[in-house]
Parts: sequence; C-alpha cells; structure tokens
Amino acid sequence: MLDYKLLEALAAVIQQQSFERAADVLCLTQSAVSQRIRLLEERLGQPVLVRSTPIRPTELGQKLFHHVQQVQVLEQSLSTDIRPTTDSYTRLRLAVNADSLAIWLMPVFADLFHEHKVLMELMVEDQDCTLARLKSGEVIGCVSAQDTLVPGCNRLHLGVMDYIWVCTPAFAQRFFSSGVNADSLRQAPAVAFDRDDQLHVRFVRQHFNLTAGDIDFHMIPTVEGFIDAIRYGMAYGFVPRSQIRQELASGKLINPTPELKMPVPLYWHHWRLQTPMLARLGSLLEKAARQHLQ
Repeated sequence: MLDYKLLEALAAVIQQQSFERAADVLCLTQSAVSQRIRLLEERLGQPVLVRSTPIRPTELGQKLFHHVQQVQVLEQSLSTDIRPTTDSYTRLRLAVNADSLAIWLMPVFADLFHEHKVLMELMVEDQDCTLARLKSGEVIGCVSAQDTLVPGCNRLHLGVMDYIWVCTPAFAQRFFSSGVNADSLRQAPAVAFDRDDQLHVRFVRQHFNLTAGDIDFHMIPTVEGFIDAIRYGMAYGFVPRSQIRQELASGKLINPTPELKMPVPLYWHHWRLQTPMLARLGSLLEKAARQHLQ
C-alpha cells in the first residue's frame, strides 16, 4: 500500500520545485520532507526525484505525482458532498494559452470560483505546448491547439480562434511598400510571445517558403506588451481578431494580406476522472467557447 503522507511530500516538492518551499507548504521542517522522500524511495527501491536544478521527477515520480493529484481531486469532491457548506477551497491546476486567458477564460474561472470555491493555478503556455503539461501529469486539464487524444483523458473541440496578422499603416509603408513577399518579410521584424510561439514561423513557411532563421523577431511574453509592440510600429504579429476589432475598424492596424488566414483550432483536454466540479468546468468552457470562438 502507498503511504499518502510520503506521496504528499513528493507532490509538494514537485509543485514547489524546492524542498524548502515544500516544507513551508506542509508545515514541516526541510529535514522531515527530505526524510519522507528518502523513505518513499527506499520502499519503492528506486528514485522518485532527480536532484537537479530545477528539481524534476523521475518517470516513476511523475506517475506517482499524477496519481496523488487524482486522489486529491476525489477527496475534495467527497469532502464537498459530505460537508456542502464547508469553507475550504479546491485548487485546480490547468494549462492554458495566454490569448484565451486574456479574451474568454477568466469569466469561466470566475463562475467556477463562485460556484465551487475553486482556486486556479494556471500554467500559461503557447497553445501548441499546453498538452505536454497534461501528458506529464502536471495539470488536470488544458486548452490546446493539438487534437491528439491523451490516454486516460477526454477531448472536446471548443472551436477555432481566428488569428490575423496585423501591423500599423506606417509599418506597412516602411517594410511592405513593394508588396508582402519573401524579401520584404526577411526585413520586417515580427513579435512572438516566447520561443514556443510559432504562428509567424508557420505563416512565412506556408505562404512564402521561409524558415525560422529567415525572420527577426521581438520576444514579449505578455499579451498587453505583445499587442503594444504592434501598435507602436515595432513589429507585425498574429493577434486574435476579437482583440483588435476597434483598431481594425479605425484603421490604426491593418492586415496587409487579408486573403491569407491563420485559424487555430482549440480543444479542451482533461482527465477522464470526473467530479461535479470538473463536469461544471467542461460545460462552462463549452458555453463560453460558443460565444467567443468560431
């Protein structure tokens, strides 16, 4: 049988990326947390953590972490059934993309908080990378552009986020006065959210036969800063149409090639394990997606 005090220590170390912070969360000494991890490894006969910087779980450690997260969700659901008026909160770990978080996810999380007393712990990644967090067991669900079905999980197609590439008229005059082509795109800087943001790379590869090495780009990892870089004429970039409707209508931003589309499908992936709270989250996501996605 597994000792859940030992598993709780393992989960805390993985989540906090530190024995010291894990000890604070568990109200234990750092030595006590280390002893619990060593005892767990002795009982299992193999390591559960790689003592690197940052600390990371072994393959077995990751499986145990996934398991203890599932147990915590079930315990929280059972506690709510037993004591429906309890003041305790449920913590929910999800991976989401920054644009969805900025545009349409927060009202969903607000409803979930008020109805089920859920505290959100969000990992914000590019929509092409969030699924890896679910596969590794770090999160219970994710919003992803990938449709790959993960074993032990369900998938729901939410809709399509309509991305368009835009820049200021002055930027277009400076870099695209002779047209949008491979040569002009080699000179025009783009803006990316981070190094995992590949929309601009896919665009120039698909339509202009260019590679990532052909493009210069700013890297600005906030939604506001990303759009401001475009507004201030520093770059062109790919933005959900719903975020810049006013700028498009006023002509402050333009799409130099409106015939070239970059639709991004989005999916909700989640553990097959279901509780009333998770079922409610799924229905809220589906309802919000119908309003904001195509």
